[in-house]
Amino acid sequence: MSEVNSLKESRKENFRKNFNRFKQSKIGMTGLVIVILFGVLALLQPLLFLSGIWDYKTYDPVVGYDAEKYIAEVVVCPDEYPNERYSERKDSLSVVISTILGSIAAYFGGFIDSYLMRQSDLLLMLPSLPLLFIISAFTELQVWHLALVLGILGGLGGSVITIKSQALQVKVKPFVDSARITGGSRMNILFSHILPNVAPLALLFMVFGVTGAIASESVLSFLGLLNIDMSWGLMISVSQADGYINQGLTYWWLVIPAGLSVTLLAGGFYLVGRGLDDVFNPRLRKR
Repeated sequence: MSEVNSLKESRKENFRKNFNRFKQSKIGMTGLVIVILFGVLALLQPLLFLSGIWDYKTYDPVVGYDAEKYIAEVVVCPDEYPNERYSERKDSLSVVISTILGSIAAYFGGFIDSYLMRQSDLLLMLPSLPLLFIISAFTELQVWHLALVLGILGGLGGSVITIKSQALQVKVKPFVDSARITGGSRMNILFSHILPNVAPLALLFMVFGVTGAIASESVLSFLGLLNIDMSWGLMISVSQADGYINQGLTYWWLVIPAGLSVTLLAGGFYLVGRGLDDVFNPRLRKR
């Protein structure tokens, strides 16, 4: 029991040290502020509707209208067009897969390692966006389809190789040998010692992966290949289809806010990733 408590205290202490290192990174803190700002705005929108400050018929991004000029018409989507909202969490699927598979490949080795590495090599050769274009030609691409494809490509792709390398370093640590000598099972060592120690690298992959997920969603929405109610990419697409995007800055509010939001949010996650890289990469860490 004392060993478990000691391990928990050690992890808490490591978390505090890493967070203090992260706070020293101006780039990382700038990105964190941007991400938190967008998170607050995402939570603020439904609260403004529920409190009555914003009128649903006027400000809803799908069925809203200008009350002085138009009559509201609420269009209910049929069952085959589900009302799903975009979420940056979709890339976390890939992180869970790559972390578990990378750790398993490093710990067990042999045939399992060879199979998982060849699988990763194969998926690395598949470009994600063209693959999504092909999928959209055969089915109505929805948000969960996008999450599934990005999760598989990311979780079984190159990140597995990198996490495996980190897990191999953890595998030969003295505390892993100690756990093995004292009778710890393979699954216990894998989930209690190896996975927690590769988690920081997995977190770094997740942060960088979210940037790619945001870009993929925006591109697919702009091209009309993603079945979604509203997104920044779709807003830019509508402006382009109606000819406003070719009018320079005359109708800037129809294009610049959406494009700037995509850039800032993706850039925010990238800056957070750079800050975490300074924390977890020994070569970049400030002594």
